Amino acid sequence: MNPFVLLAVGAVTPHPQVAVGEPWQLSVEGQLRPRFVTHTGRDFAEETLVDQLYVSQRSRLGVVLQHADGTQVTVRLQDVRFWGEETDTLDASAEGVDFHEAALRLPLMEGTTLTVGRQEFAWDQQRLIGQTNWAQRGRAYDGLRLRWVGEAADAEAIVLPILASSNTHPPLGDADGHVDPARTDDTWLAGLHAHTAVGAGIELTGLYLFRRDGALEEKRHTVGGLASVKRGGLNGSLEGYYQLGDLGQESIGAWMTGARLGYTFDAIVKPQVTLIGDVLSGDGQPTGAFDTLYGTNHGLYGELDFFTNIPRHTAGLGLLDAAVRVGMEPTQGLAIKGDFHQFRSVEPGPNDETDFGQEIDVNLDWKASEQLSLAVLVGIFLPGDLWKVTRGPADASAEQALYVTTDYRF
Repeated sequence: MNPFVLLAVGAVTPHPQVAVGEPWQLSVEGQLRPRFVTHTGRDFAEETLVDQLYVSQRSRLGVVLQHADGTQVTVRLQDVRFWGEETDTLDASAEGVDFHEAALRLPLMEGTTLTVGRQEFAWDQQRLIGQTNWAQRGRAYDGLRLRWVGEAADAEAIVLPILASSNTHPPLGDADGHVDPARTDDTWLAGLHAHTAVGAGIELTGLYLFRRDGALEEKRHTVGGLASVKRGGLNGSLEGYYQLGDLGQESIGAWMTGARLGYTFDAIVKPQVTLIGDVLSGDGQPTGAFDTLYGTNHGLYGELDFFTNIPRHTAGLGLLDAAVRVGMEPTQGLAIKGDFHQFRSVEPGPNDETDFGQEIDVNLDWKASEQLSLAVLVGIFLPGDLWKVTRGPADASAEQALYVTTDYRF
């Protein structure tokens, strides 16, 4: 079939499928996600309400080829750019174009698959392994993923090369396999994850992760799990993780715990209230500060993304996040929620300060149709005394931001 016909069909039909010859099935899909952004500079300096104004855009085009035996080939192209970033209107360099996913999924024994290549996936609440979908680039992983799925349980193992240092420093190494046999700076991530449903609305998960970073001389083990419950209008979760291992000549000892408790009232507009508490260890030293690895920290510790790189964004002092969320659904397809966060450090910083600040976020999400959605985020961050001495100017002012995201998928 002519590829231009496929694209035309895809523009009006969600995930169109085309039989390319039994037993194969071809699906075409895509996404256009422009985002209008304005904020006060993210530098906490005294400035006007609109210091930065721009539009970023994610564009994706993918094909998924499926066989009746479960074999699947997924290829998704992605372009991420700012409007107007090209040198001129004739620039055709396409520097933002990349393969976001390119993977082969192979069926093995019953319920078991092996996925090879570049792929998206996430574990649990994306605390440690996430897709980071809020970012226009998104997160994808190169490597192997072995998964087994049963009726009430599933398990998987991963082996991921995060950074192949030799391939970034020619002429010692290149992408064709001519690599430096003495390389020592590679970063690898391996892990195990298991999930089971133990009762009506009750689920348990456990995980183990091992990261070896040759450049940092790090061997970091992470072990822990999550328990969640959802019954009627009540939903909650409790999770905890511990990290140990070596960082250079020092021993690692770090931990984190998080809890959610929410209730949705049986009313027309579905009012919701959720209490949130997260504690991540930190003692001012790299060995005692919990590392969130490759988690999706957006939304977990506020939505303005001042705590996306932990422990760097907490100066290694740890983080205590106490929050409350309220929301409602005034009509079908429309959801509104508001969060208030109080951020403090676990270990006092300079001058014994512990107050990182407060954040208020308001979200409006509208699903206009099966293909089109609109999301609006308005946020304000009020820096505390600890923030001023570790991250911002001494007379730091509040930061405000507005994000308007239009998402069209086919």
